[in-house]
Amino acid sequence: MRSDQDVVNELRENYEFYVQFLVARVELLAQNKIWNRGDFQLLAGGWAPEDVAHHILLKTLSGERRYDPSKGLLTTWLGDQVRSVLSARVQSEANRHERDLPEDKIVDDGLFGNPEAVLIEKQNQEAVSHLVDQLYEAADNDPELLRMVDAIMDGCEPKPRFLAEELNEDVQYIKNLLKRLKRRGRKVIGHDGQRE
Repeated sequence: MRSDQDVVNELRENYEFYVQFLVARVELLAQNKIWNRGDFQLLAGGWAPEDVAHHILLKTLSGERRYDPSKGLLTTWLGDQVRSVLSARVQSEANRHERDLPEDKIVDDGLFGNPEAVLIEKQNQEAVSHLVDQLYEAADNDPELLRMVDAIMDGCEPKPRFLAEELNEDVQYIKNLLKRLKRRGRKVIGHDGQRE
């Protein structure tokens, strides 16, 4: 039975032979499997067959991969290592496209896993932002309207009684301000929703 040191010595003495053996094995497996993008010389992650061969031999020489003589010939075991490394590379490449978002980009409203919900939320935010811009444009150059719009943007309910309370004004006065804001808003936005 061969010891680990015997295997290491064998690999070191015949390193080029084992590189060629493993390259041929990689190319054979790559041709028979859909592990590449059409060119068996370019494997998952951009590795070449020589990269896989050197990777296997270096891991075996360093002791990270251990050959068990009771399980067959060294060449058979090395062939199994090719299959293992190629499968791991494909899996690694497949997972590479799934990246964690930076902490400051994580959506904390339950929409994170649903791309459609995130897109809808983004569109809603853009629409709200556009409406806010139009609201400020309609109130432009009118300090009373700007004061009311600011109160709404600060979270006050846009109903006359709540605005009246927030701004210390009469409810009827607020109703008139809201009517003025609506009239100006219609001037900012055309009948079909487009700006004039």
